[in-house]
Amino acid sequence: AAREVEGISHLFSNNDINATNYTNNQGTEEAFKSLSGNAPDILHLATHGFYYTSEEAKEHEYFRMSDKLYYDSGVRSGIILTSGNHAWKGKTIPYGFEDGILTANEISGIDLSNTDLITLSACQTALGDIASDGVYGMQRSFKVAGVKTIIMSLWQVDDEATYLMMEKFYDELTKGKDKREAFQNAQLYIKGWADKRVKELNDTFSD
Repeated sequence: AAREVEGISHLFSNNDINATNYTNNQGTEEAFKSLSGNAPDILHLATHGFYYTSEEAKEHEYFRMSDKLYYDSGVRSGIILTSGNHAWKGKTIPYGFEDGILTANEISGIDLSNTDLITLSACQTALGDIASDGVYGMQRSFKVAGVKTIIMSLWQVDDEATYLMMEKFYDELTKGKDKREAFQNAQLYIKGWADKRVKELNDTFSD
């Protein structure tokens, strides 16, 4: 994740685009919420996403805590930020501090109307419960928060493939491509990379 963020930041810097990194101890829930009303044009999150069904949540330490409503899909999906692993294991958080678990419900209450694009480079972040009025999950929450375009991964992807695709996507953006074309070019690029990797593996095993 750090390599991915640093690579994108370096790419932006080389194209005279201002970027602020929140890595390691800086990537807190408090820092994310402080963006409310003053969010950047582009937000890139390279972290762990989660989604649990209500039955799965009943068996998880975090949701078994007395104030966690496991039947609420807005709590059962989200992203884990700095220090979130502590709360994720069901441990108590000191009073006055965020727990590092940014749920879909919390995201929907943040003003991200200045953000044109958000990318979540994390497994399972695009999942959510299907209900009568649509999909409850990360997508809906970021839309409610005001984000114009959302790119999310649906499943766990090889770290190097993710890094290369994200780098290619942002490289295409800096070259003046619109978001749709930049994404399509990145998809084609990573498909070619994957095909080459498969061929190399097949050649190795056939020797």
